[in-house]
Amino acid sequence: MQPTPATSLLITTVVDLVTRATNGAHRDVSALVRERLAGSAEGRAALAGLAGKQAHPAAADALRTVLQREIAADAAFTAALARAVIGEPALGPPPARPHPRLPGRW
Repeated sequence: MQPTPATSLLITTVVDLVTRATNGAHRDVSALVRERLAGSAEGRAALAGLAGKQAHPAAADALRTVLQREIAADAAFTAALARAVIGEPALGPPPARPHPRLPGRW
């Protein structure tokens, strides 16, 4: 099954971020992907190809293939990836609302 254009864009973005995890947002995406893919031999192999300063060119393709399958199989993982890519925190309790009589932007 072919991914939708939005899914293809997400996969391309995630592969790019994982291959160059240098700042906070990149590291969050990379950590999420690495944690997920560490659970399968194919995922570990795809990640191993990215190790070192000279990542093997086929490694990004392998990562793309594994991610496509993971995303197709798990909507919650897809949503978590999308949130990480745009820099939103993981789901948790909403921030506390200030007292109704105190000034605030609610």
